[in-house]
Amino acid sequence: MTKELTKALCSFYADVGVIKEDAKGAYGQFADLPTCLSTVVPALAKHGIIQSQTFEPTTEGGLPILVTTLMHESGESIQSRLPLIANQNKNAMFALGGSITYFRRYALLSILGLSADTEVDLEDYKEPEVAAPVSVKPDKPKPKKSNTPKDPPLSTSGNPSERDDVINSIKALKHEDAQQVINAFKKQFDIQSETIASHITSKSHAEFISKAIKHFT
Repeated sequence: MTKELTKALCSFYADVGVIKEDAKGAYGQFADLPTCLSTVVPALAKHGIIQSQTFEPTTEGGLPILVTTLMHESGESIQSRLPLIANQNKNAMFALGGSITYFRRYALLSILGLSADTEVDLEDYKEPEVAAPVSVKPDKPKPKKSNTPKDPPLSTSGNPSERDDVINSIKALKHEDAQQVINAFKKQFDIQSETIASHITSKSHAEFISKAIKHFT
């Protein structure tokens, strides 16, 4: 029985504010995890409820199970368990991190009976077509005097430096767009390492990334 928890949740619904859909995703506006937590946690605490999200290993050795728990100060609690799913075609750590954030948001809103996403009619919904990768090539450098470097290095001094500006422009993208820019850069300059930050050293690198960002966003 969860009599006290049920009463507390009824009071919670009267106090919880609107969860704002300020984040932008591939399919429209949505409320990200920090926004959901900052909206519901204070209202839950006001009525003696805390939420907890932990993980359980699977016996088959696959991805863990997300356990979402609502606990009342009376000792009563309810739980939900949701197996995580990750995109196997992406970097393993990026895929797991994205899966955890995505499922935490949906599991929390589900156990609270709330919604924070624009509704989609699945009968009319079609998966967006993915454009074929386009090779982005830097412009050929203009002829310069023999005593002038053909590919000037980026400045690494100042706050922020030219190199920091380029790196921050990639960080500002959505994860999917940033990954496409990174992959295009690695292919163009034959880079084998996982990260590209240390390889962004010249003006042509900065120009390539700028063109790639315009193409993929």
